[in-house]
Formats: sequence, C-alpha cells, structure tokens
Amino acid sequence: MKKRLIATSKVQELEKFRSRESVHRARFEGHAGSWVGIKNAAGGSELFLYGDLAWYEITSADVASALAEIGPDKTVSVRINSGGGDVFEGIAIYNLLMERPGRVEVYVDALAASIASVVAMAGDEIIMAKNALMMIHKPWAMVIGTDDDMRDMAQLLRVVEDRQIVPAYQDHTNISVSELKKMMAAETWLDAQEAVDNKFADRVGAENKVEALARPEMYAHAPKAIAKNGSASISESARQRMLRRQRELDLEFNQRLHWC
Repeated sequence: MKKRLIATSKVQELEKFRSRESVHRARFEGHAGSWVGIKNAAGGSELFLYGDLAWYEITSADVASALAEIGPDKTVSVRINSGGGDVFEGIAIYNLLMERPGRVEVYVDALAASIASVVAMAGDEIIMAKNALMMIHKPWAMVIGTDDDMRDMAQLLRVVEDRQIVPAYQDHTNISVSELKKMMAAETWLDAQEAVDNKFADRVGAENKVEALARPEMYAHAPKAIAKNGSASISESARQRMLRRQRELDLEFNQRLHWC
C-alpha cells in the first residue's frame, strides 16, 4: 500500500438499477461520448475514464473489473477526462488505484474536476496535458426532508470533505489543510502549469486535442474555455439508466408524501 486509503461509506444500494452492459465499454473507434475501457500493451495498460464517475456512467465496479483484467503488477496509465460525479464512487476508484502494487500513472487528457481530481491523486506520477484543467471544490448535495435531514446532510458533507477529499489532496500536495479548504471553497480551477506549481500534478505533458467532457452549468466559476467547448455528451445506455433511476426516485418520493 503506497499511501493511506480513504475510508468509504455505503450510502445506498444501486446495483439493482444498473445494467452490467456498462462494464468495459471499449469504444475506441473515435466515439465522442463517455466511456470506460482498457488498452493492453506489452509494457503496461491504459485505463480510460472518460465521463462521469457515478452509478449511471463509470462505476467503481467497472474500474475494479478492468483492473482485474489488467492484473495487479502491470503498470497502468489512467487517462482521465471527467467533470466529476458521485463522491463515493470516486473515492472507491481512488482506493482501487491506491492499493495496486503496480505503478499507476495518471494522465489528465482534458479535465479532472471535482471528484475526478481526487481520483487523479492516486497516481505515482500525475501528468497534465498542456491544455488540460483541474478543478477542486467543496462537496455538495441535494436533500429533501426535515430540519434533521438537513443537519444530517450538512454533517455528512463535512465528513466527506475532512476525512475523504482533503486527505487525498494533502497526501500528494503537502498543502496545509486550511489552505486546501480555502481553495476548495473558492472552486479553484488550475491550468496545467498551475497544477504542477501547486503540486497537484508532477509535470506538464504534450497538448491534447480531446474535448473536455463537462457540463459548465454544474460549476460556479467554469472557465470560458469549458463553457464554450465543454461537452455534455453521455452514452445512450447511461442516459436510459439515469431516466430509470429518476423514475424510481420520483415514485419513492410520491409514496413518502402520503406519510407526511
């Protein structure tokens, strides 16, 4: 184990709402949407995380399956282009990469924002494409319920920030906790050189023509380049999973209204 792992919490069982067709969506024929897949080579393998890290898109189960196929001792190059997603899926992916005995190289091909920036911290070496961006911010959530529910969620968000996100950044950057919290509260966007200067990355790589997979409306201070060029494209299977889950949540919420 290279560094401390970050404790995870199981918030809700979502497996029954997921189709396993998402595992190894190896679309390497120029598909412009979101996908996860691997490319194997003699000296190592590439693991692509292109899209949201969440139950409807790229899951920790997908990554675990891909890493098992690669094997524990091979060098793996993790290529990230993600606007973020679900914090618990992201932390699980981070832990899976951290516990590998083999070398992990992380390449930020276009964007590592929100929880995707935490996943990037699992790299033994982190390389930012010259025109890539990284973003860190405070965790956020939506909740419907009583004042007790609101307080519970606020406490959970504090735990996520203090015990999961900040330690992952601090392990790689050695930036103080207070400074990291200031950067997160401000929703800090870093270009490649700024990421290296602040120790969120180790070196700047070549420029990459990959378009950032992001939805600018999800951020408070998205740079103009993201607002102009960011893509909201996700696969049709992922879109259908999102719609099915939303119907489940709507049904559950409507049922609970009868018991208010």
